[in-house]
Amino acid sequence: MMDIRPVRQDEMPLILGWARDEGWNPGLDDAAMFHDADPEGFLVGHIRGEPVAAISVVRQGTSYGFLGLYIVPPKWRRRGLGLEIWKAGMERLEGRVVGLDGVPEQQDNYRLSGFEEAHQSHRYTGLLPSYMGRANVEPVGHRNLAPALSFDRKVAGVQRTTYIGRMLTDSVTRRSVAVVDGGVLHGLATARFCDTGVKIGPLLAYDGDVALQLISGLAPWIGRVPVSIDVPSPNHEGVKLVTGLGLKPVFQTARMYRGPAPKADISRCFGIATLELG
Repeated sequence: MMDIRPVRQDEMPLILGWARDEGWNPGLDDAAMFHDADPEGFLVGHIRGEPVAAISVVRQGTSYGFLGLYIVPPKWRRRGLGLEIWKAGMERLEGRVVGLDGVPEQQDNYRLSGFEEAHQSHRYTGLLPSYMGRANVEPVGHRNLAPALSFDRKVAGVQRTTYIGRMLTDSVTRRSVAVVDGGVLHGLATARFCDTGVKIGPLLAYDGDVALQLISGLAPWIGRVPVSIDVPSPNHEGVKLVTGLGLKPVFQTARMYRGPAPKADISRCFGIATLELG
């Protein structure tokens, strides 16, 4: 029987280390950012003091939650520990619509738990062109934070103030920009360095031209390292954008929900923020 409790912030690197071992390539500065999104939303199971399983069940707004970082290290598998911590996580999100991004081999299991697919997403990876042209972007900063959070809510269909607010706060390894025209925010994007390369997301924009401006604005800061963008497949303009930049699809996931899917505007989501928190 496991002892299951919330993860302390100083334990987050261990959980993200498990994610790194699975090849999920977390961001270098994700530990504090993720934990701040919902300090009670990351669960770890212990047996005789040793951590053996984890899951994130982050509450967002008043009626939504997102499930991710569902990991049992290899030496502890096939003992029912994954199911045990899954049940604890789902109990924490009881009464809420729950979203997740599931890899193909796990999607049937999620369906058995009441999840239904909303859409596919593909990760596109590669080097950006060496010259992206001039970009009319500015930092998100304090001045643009409120309109950026409002824009995110309209696109995602859920309130994610703490999570996205932290995401849009620059650090040594994370940078965010916005396109603002006539005092109106038309798009926002974050790039964050990971164990391998850089992930761009969220990448939210009124259209492909704005999305291209955002990527171009981040490109000098990123430099000549591989980038990855998780693009919802129904956003055909987004797929056209990243393939036009020379990025190639490397794997896919399915956005799945238990309960009614939020009223998201997929046409303006050119890149998912993270697969762990949505």
